[in-house]
Amino acid sequence: MGIINTKSLAQTLDAIQDLEFQGKKLTGAVRDEAEAWLTERHWARGAYRKLYAPTELDYQQPLKLFTGEAVTSSAGKAHILGEEAARALIMLEPVSAKAKLAVAETTEILRGLARNEKDPHGIYCCGKCSVSMWRHLLAVKLPNNEEILNSGIAYLRSLRDGEGRWHSFTYYYTLYALLDIDLPAAREELAYALPAIERALTRAARPGTHPTRNREVLLRVAKAC
Repeated sequence: MGIINTKSLAQTLDAIQDLEFQGKKLTGAVRDEAEAWLTERHWARGAYRKLYAPTELDYQQPLKLFTGEAVTSSAGKAHILGEEAARALIMLEPVSAKAKLAVAETTEILRGLARNEKDPHGIYCCGKCSVSMWRHLLAVKLPNNEEILNSGIAYLRSLRDGEGRWHSFTYYYTLYALLDIDLPAAREELAYALPAIERALTRAARPGTHPTRNREVLLRVAKAC
């Protein structure tokens, strides 16, 4: 299939993220194709808050995050895929004027999402959506990133279940994001999760793409701590 699946933003992002997860980068014509296609999804029909639009197939099919957790609502699919697409385009280091404009416009949207009046600063509607917003924030590097992320992580801390996880936040997707947040608050949450992670790593690995990715996330947390 290649990197770009024109029928699915979700599958395209999964392929791009998988390369990044392996420490690889898109280059040459493939990178250019990815930049162009993601840019075309900006503010297309079905986009959430003028971010990047899922395809019709994405809305029809179940969505699984990179770490395997399910997203069932149409609004959740649109928001999370929109945030992840925004992050992916930034990570491609866009060169075309059209792509740079899309990044600038979605950065302004992000400023508003990160200060949603209905929710705590740094949190957006639910755990999955909040984590996707954090990942976008990390790529954009707004001047007040640290303030926003610290506030969001403080809320995450308040939801600890006492067993190495958090209420309302999906486990692996949250760990995956925390690994990239270079703040003491994020490291504290990883340290909180560590004892349960070390126990999990003593168990046999399960087969499959998402279990393999998730075990690697656990290994990276253990190494980081």
